[in-house]
Amino acid sequence: MAMKEIISELKMTPGVLGGFFFHRKNGVLYKDLASVYEVSSLNDMGRQLSKIYAARRLNFPDVRDISLYFTESVMISRAIDEQFFLVLLCDQHVNSSTLSLSIRLIIEEHDDELTLAAAGQHTDALSGGSKLSPQQVLDGPLRQPLEKIQRMLVEMMGPMAELVYEESLEKWIASGRIGVDVLPEFLEIIASEMPDDKKATAFKDSCRDLM
Repeated sequence: MAMKEIISELKMTPGVLGGFFFHRKNGVLYKDLASVYEVSSLNDMGRQLSKIYAARRLNFPDVRDISLYFTESVMISRAIDEQFFLVLLCDQHVNSSTLSLSIRLIIEEHDDELTLAAAGQHTDALSGGSKLSPQQVLDGPLRQPLEKIQRMLVEMMGPMAELVYEESLEKWIASGRIGVDVLPEFLEIIASEMPDDKKATAFKDSCRDLM
């Protein structure tokens, strides 16, 4: 129960209200926050934080911590690895420097357990039902066209492509409409995540030519 222990211990730090663990592929794995913070909202928050982290890594390869300051609260995120994050919600009076040191020490202490958690070998995960997983889709008959789409996205977007691809795939699977005949819907989801309209159009056109 490493994730529970970590957040419980960090909540003893003045100003820490609670937190959650987020995995880019598996979503929220554990949360210790008021019930007003729904898992769906935390998943959205985690995705946005992971995008910020990836963008910052382009210019600052050694960055691990991200702090976001709001009017009455502070959100501090620590990357355990490229996929796995600890996110803490704090009040505005928290000592972020002291907290950052505490986070580093406690994560080092539980390093082996967190490695297992990131790999899915844990008991803290929140149940997400029996929906089809992205990996099941990637291992199925759609594998070849999906790989072509992914390669094209990397050519268009570079390092941010992986995040956009994974998030878009999750949305497409959640829609319940999976198949070769509805691949254009997947392309539309990806295109909607691309900030440049011209690139989005070029991406869709190039992918249709590949299929």
